[in-house]
Amino acid sequence: QLLAAERQLSASLEAKVEERTAALRAAQNRLIQSEKLAVIGQLASSLAHELNNPLQAIESGLGLVMTELDGAAPEVQQDLTIIAQELERIQTIFRQMLDFYRPVSHDHLPLDVNALCDGVRILMRKRLQEAGITLQLQLADSLPTPCGDSNQIKQVLLNLILNAAEAARGDAAHIELATAAQGETMRITLTDNGSGIAPEHLPRLFEPLFTTKTRGLGLGLAISREIIERHGGKISVASALGTGTTFTITLPVTGVCDHE
Repeated sequence: QLLAAERQLSASLEAKVEERTAALRAAQNRLIQSEKLAVIGQLASSLAHELNNPLQAIESGLGLVMTELDGAAPEVQQDLTIIAQELERIQTIFRQMLDFYRPVSHDHLPLDVNALCDGVRILMRKRLQEAGITLQLQLADSLPTPCGDSNQIKQVLLNLILNAAEAARGDAAHIELATAAQGETMRITLTDNGSGIAPEHLPRLFEPLFTTKTRGLGLGLAISREIIERHGGKISVASALGTGTTFTITLPVTGVCDHE
């Protein structure tokens, strides 16, 4: 009985040690994350300060051009409208980067995710065509409606598509964007048939300032995860070298949205 009690106590102590060790590792990871986010805040502040004036000049010039070409062909008007929307999105991204360390509020409105996916397809159509990449939509009918900020979710989708476009290679380069209902959540998946991600890189893929690219700051996926988590959702990745990569976003569909 004493031996059994000793073994039980020993097992209990080992479990507590493992639990405390895991908690210390988690605390250390949070500290490292906080330090990286602080660096991002300083970097974003510097970038916003340096780029704010030229962005305002571009916005002003674009407004004058749109006024002068008020009677132009519908295709020209549509292109100018897209440019204006993307310029506004750039400014929004800078504001979000400034507030990345201090989480900001976002809209809590009904999201038409299928419409967002189709809008992203239209926006990326020309760039993907020039790169020889096919983007296919697989949108579920009667999709439940999550709540959130359409601009932020659009930012995440655009970032994932741009990453997929960089990974897609060859004559059969292909990206699929799909939606589906899943219990009390809805799921968005984006799959490419690119070169895949090395297994050793997957655990760090969403870390701020981590990147395997020769260009870029490694902020896109970190900001994307931050946005999805602020919406109460999750983002994950699965990849196989030489086969491709799939990003999966899940968003809750329970709760009451605000209304415009």
